[in-house]
Amino acid sequence: MNSIGFPNLDMEDLVKARIFKIDADFARQVAAMGFKDDSLEALVKFRIFKITPEYLREMQSAGFASLSAEEAVKLRIFKVTPEFVREMQGEGLSDLSVEQATKLRIFKIDLEFIRQARADNVPINVESLVQKRIGVWSKN
Repeated sequence: MNSIGFPNLDMEDLVKARIFKIDADFARQVAAMGFKDDSLEALVKFRIFKITPEYLREMQSAGFASLSAEEAVKLRIFKVTPEFVREMQGEGLSDLSVEQATKLRIFKIDLEFIRQARADNVPINVESLVQKRIGVWSKN
């Protein structure tokens, strides 16, 4: 692990790396995606939440080019997938932030909800959609 930027790991860290299958190849792949300065703890979280280099590449191609490790974890926890992001972009919600994408998932705003909101003349932006979902949106 020394060769990939994790010198001086203690026995507990070595055990963690072994348990979560964090090897030099995984660390290099993650580093190649722009996560060069992240800790062993970040790599452990990536393994726990099944954040793979493929997932990171797909999220980058969907518009999340400069995610931090914590943002990647947050997107995964709230099940924000590249497909979901592309669906939202297709409905006019482009340039979503991590916070906005997770908010859409938290409030269960999907394609059907957006289409119904559009039919009800709700502006298609995250805040208006959330307001409609919780029942406080008005045309004012």
